[in-house]
Order: sequence, then C-alpha cells, then structure tokens
Amino acid sequence: MQKKLVRKEVVERVIHVADVAIEAAKFHQLPDGSLFDSFAGTLTKEGLTKQLPPQSMILLGLFLRKKNHRLSSFEIEQELWNGRGTAEKLRQAIQRLRRDLKAVSSDVVIKNVNGDYVLKLPISSNNLTVTDA
Repeated sequence: MQKKLVRKEVVERVIHVADVAIEAAKFHQLPDGSLFDSFAGTLTKEGLTKQLPPQSMILLGLFLRKKNHRLSSFEIEQELWNGRGTAEKLRQAIQRLRRDLKAVSSDVVIKNVNGDYVLKLPISSNNLTVTDA
C-alpha cells in the first residue's frame, strides 16, 4: 500500500469589518456631489469611480458616521487595529484614503487639526442660508 503525502496549509487572517448597523444607509451623498457606496466600497463623482481598498472603505465610513467628521488617532486605531496600531500604520492609512479621495474629488480632504483627523467637506450651496445684514 502506497501512502500519498498531502500538504495542507492553513492561513488565518483577521479582517475587521465596520459595524454597518450603526449606519444603515448604503449610499452617502457628499456635499461635493461624490457618492460613497458603503457596501460596494466605491466612491463615484461625475463618471469617475474608485474602488476603495477595505481599510479606506472602513475609514471613510467612520468619518462619515461622525457628526463633525472628526476622529482621534485613538478612535481610528481602535476600529482598524483593535488598539494595536502604530503611528506609522495610522499615517499610511490616512495617506491611502487621501489618495483615494483625490482620485475622484479634490474637494474632499483630510486635515490634521490639533492631533485629530478631520474629513473636510466643501460647503454645499444647500447648506447656506441667506440672512439680511
């Protein structure tokens, strides 16, 4: 009886998925006209579509769920790496999302404000009110 050796390889990878129950909306309309499909992970504006990598998709979703679009380094590290992120990982994640946003819209940017990261959205004419001086 001849024995056959079979090589088995087990690969484990933890993938952290954003809690979609917090924000049930599939589409997020940004003030600059961009449309973020949070389930497909695409950002679209005027015929341009960018498929976001999973980390950028989660990070953009985090920014959009926050009322003031402001996240601390701690919040980002907790969500993306369960608190085990490094300053370099954080910098790379923000840079990657900045590049992804710029590929579709130069109007939406991420700024570092007093140690927090803020998704800056352009002012929409729909958000302006006219008052008498």
